[in-house]
Amino acid sequence: MLYHLLDGTKRFNEFRKICPTITQRMLTLQLRELERDGLIHREVYQQVPPKVEYSLTPLGKR
Repeated sequence: MLYHLLDGTKRFNEFRKICPTITQRMLTLQLRELERDGLIHREVYQQVPPKVEYSLTPLGKR
């Protein structure tokens, strides 16, 4: 997932298209773990429908 973020931000469904065999639950758990470790940033936009984007933090770019 970190590799795919090197070329810019991604939304949740973009990750599902990149990795079609991963379950939604496992993808969510992996993204949460990477966020907790400080490697990715999760940006939530308050709109309908909700929009969430993931990007690399400076630590994740190393």
